[in-house]
Amino acid sequence: MTRSNSAMMPQTGAGAASTGLPTTPLAWLFGLIAIVAAAVGVFAVLQVDATADYKREVNHTHLVRRVLFRLDSAMYAAEAAAHAGPTAGQAEGRLDREAAAARRALAEFLHLTQDNPKQQQAAKALADELDEYLSDLSLASARVEPRAPFDGIARAQADVDTLIERALAEEARLLAERTQAADDSLRKSQALFAGGSTLALLALLAALWLVAGELRRRRKSELALRAQSDLLTATFRSMGQGVLVLDTDLRMLAVNPCLREMFEIPEHMTPGHATFADLLQIQVDDGHMTEAERDQRVAAMRAGIAAGGAVRSEFVLRDGRVVEIDRQPYGNGGMVATYTDITERRRTERMKNEFISTVSHELRTPLTSIRGSLGLIVGGAVGELPAKAREMIAIAHANSERLVRLINDILDIEKIESGRLQFDLRKQSIGELAVQALKDNAGYFQQYGALPKLVDLAPGAVVRVDGDRFIQVLNNLLSNAAKHTPPGGTVTVSLTRANGRVRLSVQDDGPGIPESFRSRIFGKFEQADSSDSRRKGGTGLGLSIAKAIVEQLGGRIWFDSTEGAGTVFHVELPEVGPVPAVPAPTPAGEQDPADRRPSILVVEDDRDVGHLLSMMLERNGWRVTVAHSAAEASGLLAHGRFAAMTLDIMLPDEDGLSFFRRLRRSPATRTLPVVVVSAKAETARHDLNGDAIGIVDWLEKPIDQDRLGRAIRQAIGTQTGPVAILHVEDDPDIVRVVGAVMGEAVEVVPATSLAAARAALVSRAFSVVIVDVGLPDGSGLDLLGEIRRLRPPPPVVIFSASDFDPASTNQVAAALVKSRTDNDTLHETIQRLIDGLSLSADRTRES
Repeated sequence: MTRSNSAMMPQTGAGAASTGLPTTPLAWLFGLIAIVAAAVGVFAVLQVDATADYKREVNHTHLVRRVLFRLDSAMYAAEAAAHAGPTAGQAEGRLDREAAAARRALAEFLHLTQDNPKQQQAAKALADELDEYLSDLSLASARVEPRAPFDGIARAQADVDTLIERALAEEARLLAERTQAADDSLRKSQALFAGGSTLALLALLAALWLVAGELRRRRKSELALRAQSDLLTATFRSMGQGVLVLDTDLRMLAVNPCLREMFEIPEHMTPGHATFADLLQIQVDDGHMTEAERDQRVAAMRAGIAAGGAVRSEFVLRDGRVVEIDRQPYGNGGMVATYTDITERRRTERMKNEFISTVSHELRTPLTSIRGSLGLIVGGAVGELPAKAREMIAIAHANSERLVRLINDILDIEKIESGRLQFDLRKQSIGELAVQALKDNAGYFQQYGALPKLVDLAPGAVVRVDGDRFIQVLNNLLSNAAKHTPPGGTVTVSLTRANGRVRLSVQDDGPGIPESFRSRIFGKFEQADSSDSRRKGGTGLGLSIAKAIVEQLGGRIWFDSTEGAGTVFHVELPEVGPVPAVPAPTPAGEQDPADRRPSILVVEDDRDVGHLLSMMLERNGWRVTVAHSAAEASGLLAHGRFAAMTLDIMLPDEDGLSFFRRLRRSPATRTLPVVVVSAKAETARHDLNGDAIGIVDWLEKPIDQDRLGRAIRQAIGTQTGPVAILHVEDDPDIVRVVGAVMGEAVEVVPATSLAAARAALVSRAFSVVIVDVGLPDGSGLDLLGEIRRLRPPPPVVIFSASDFDPASTNQVAAALVKSRTDNDTLHETIQRLIDGLSLSADRTRES
């Protein structure tokens, strides 16, 4: 087992290094010596060749001299033959032989000195003289008188001797010169051989040193490799994860003890022999897997190895443990599978989810009560407070808002990490979103004394975003900019476009971001390490959440900052087409199908009073159209339908009383409820006498807002008693806060469980049902089916501590999250539903 595991260990850097060539200074010296020795050897060989050439030239000179001596000897022999005379018939033959020998010697001399022009001239001169001399000898030998003819031969002989002596002298000179050159070349050759031998010996010694060093290094590397192999083998055997190595034929090449224990692999299943199918057969034999499942997993593993990609999956052991399997390809098609017991991780994740659920419910629910109660007190719902009490309540309310933001940030970051952050993407004007964000943060700017400024250089720019999430990003950037801008400084929001993208930049006049903090600024729970930043507060999650949201929207976020000169955060998103066309405005008085509020016509010539009336009525959930003259009011009534009308008696183009009588004569407006709002209301009441049928109330200016609301509600047919709302909520504090938010005009009936809610729904009718999801005896969502079966079914508002996916709330009229919903939003949502029901009832009566 150990041998196979060791064989599986990859070669390390030490082993790889031992196979390379040495690069020590000694190796460089060895290389240099070897190169020099080789060069010296080459020069020595060349010098030996030169010495041999010199030797050949010396020998050549000796040969030439011997030829000259033979020529000289042949001349004397020829003369001796000539002196002997023709005795016994042999003298003439002897003379001819010696003459031929002399001529051969002369011819050989001529041949040997071809490369010596001087000797060639001497040879030619010698040939002429020799021919003459030999001819004279031949003639003298033929004479009867033996002595007389030889007197002239002596002169010719002297000339030939002179020429031979000169040639010999030249050869003697060449011999001395060439002998000296040969000796010099020989000495050089000897010196080169000695030097080359010395260098070769040095190179040999260096090579031996290197070999010895390399052997030492190899031995050291082998020891290190063995130690590392032992370490890796020990690590492999002691790993807390199971490891299985397979080849392309699914044979097990290695398996560690952890995997053996995890799958109870017997010892006889050794690497190199057992297969992956054998391993799964253990599960089959134990009844934990069928043979079909085994074959399916073997086929899947074979396909995975063939595909060569990384694969991650999970497997439940028979004892209930959850094992995560990571398969990675290696080598020439094999696979390494790592088995990790993630049972504890799953338990931790479950605990984390339970904690998040606890935070969501157990903190959001009481915070909603605290926040809502404080908001009502700050808003004056309990009357005027003493100054000190008001100050303390304001502090408590502000800090409850901070706590709400902290909890919401924690829950948002958890949703981001788990991939559950939902987006409702729509085309929206980024300029309008920026304006809305600036309005939302007006309190921040006022609190810190910062001045907001909007520079729109991209008019009409449209992006595809979730408006609420994008506003969340802008709120974070704007609140940070306001906090870090000194009093009187400016926070500039600028919009630009380029290359098909829209950039929103938020610039402050603050101290800038410290260099040491910039790399961590988008991290979770990160804050600049300075007392000033700590004094500003914050969770350290805002920018991390903003970055995640922007990236989910397909954009990017970054910043530019100079210490002491402020910071600019940039958000860039792809620009899309124009905003979807908005339906043409509904003619005044007609009910927009998307707007379920009752429509009220205000007839008032004073534009300021008309605007005031409009604001008062809209705050109560009605849709208002203002007419500033009788003619304008007549046109609106002719083309639209209104639930009620307020009437000023003093109109610029017609007396209000005359206008009212004309309305009563028209079948279309005969029953239209009217509330008179005028400075002369009481006078008009007497003037109309019995013609005032259909006038609900007479209101004197200045206007009593509460009386106006009651009159309009009475005019449009709202029930005289309080509206009934069923609030399914197990926290009584939340029920009381909602009741206080809705006011005395609404009756809130509590139900603390599913059973109580079902009983209440059977006993009476409700205008709206508010449902919490987490109830003691089940989920509030279980009521939805029962509510839909009611006739008519009341609208449902989910008001819970949990965030909802869009798919889970498509059956309800509204879904609100505790701690994310303030009092105003809660009131407006419920009142809108109540008003919608009133309008529906009014239309039913008219039909």
